[in-house]
Amino acid sequence: MKNISRAIKLCAPSSPTWLPHPQAGPLQVEFDNGQLRYLKVGGVEVLRALGFLVRDENWGTYTPQISEL
Repeated sequence: MKNISRAIKLCAPSSPTWLPHPQAGPLQVEFDNGQLRYLKVGGVEVLRALGFLVRDENWGTYTPQISEL
C-alpha cells in the first residue's frame, strides 16, 4: 500500500471492500465496493471507474452487499 497516492489515502473509504490489486503487466486496477476503479495502463489512468449498478423504481442505487470476497 505504500504506492498509493496521498489523495487516495485521504479520501478513500476505510471499508474493507477497498482493496488495491497488484499490477499485471502494464495494467493496474483497484477494486472498491464492487467497482473497478483507477484503471491504469503504463501508469496512465485511462478509466476512472467501471461499476455494475442496480436501480430501484425511483432510480436510487442499491449499495452492494459483498461477502466471501
